[in-house]
Amino acid sequence: MNGAARAGLPRLSEDLAGPRDPRLCQACGAAGDVRAWQEHDARDRPAIRIVVLCRSCSKRLIGPHPRLYRPLGVNEPFPAAMGLCLDCRFRDGVSCAHWSNKANGGPGLYPGITIAAPHRAHAYLRGGQGFWINVWPEAAIACEARKPLGAPARCRWCGADDGAKGADVSMRRVRVYDETTGRYLSTMSVVEACQECLSAGAEVALTEAGSETCVVPPFPDR
Repeated sequence: MNGAARAGLPRLSEDLAGPRDPRLCQACGAAGDVRAWQEHDARDRPAIRIVVLCRSCSKRLIGPHPRLYRPLGVNEPFPAAMGLCLDCRFRDGVSCAHWSNKANGGPGLYPGITIAAPHRAHAYLRGGQGFWINVWPEAAIACEARKPLGAPARCRWCGADDGAKGADVSMRRVRVYDETTGRYLSTMSVVEACQECLSAGAEVALTEAGSETCVVPPFPDR
């Protein structure tokens, strides 16, 4: 298969019309015996993208699909797939909209995830071959990016929360700026910001704060 053909491979994460919820099968909508599968790109490189399938649908869809998929391990930390993510304000279906998520151009969530270190185990196959896997003994117990539903929103620039007098803080969709390439990515992310900071030019405030973040004020939805 040539490069152009591989680039156009279908994606289960986009093509399945079912619910995008880590507790439900995206193919048939069933709950209960479901598992998250990590999607790979056209060159079989892992992507920060999952599709959730029940046992029956995974047997029907994964094997014959031209794109590579890997089942996430039990308790494996992954954006939007952890128990911590279920009631997080940044969860957007089966993806994480937090600015620090690598899928959104950020540095990554993992340094801020508290989880017991995995054990290395070797899975043996027939013929004496096999491969190494990580076995996660416990689920993650904390994530610095997590914001529970119902918790007050806090402006990333000035620190004001939506409980302060006169503060208008809400979740804002923004376009991510890649400092390496000097370009805006097409990916949309989410930050908490107050209207006053956005009106005053929060992009300047971020630049003066250093290279800690790479988010900019939201552009109008097109």
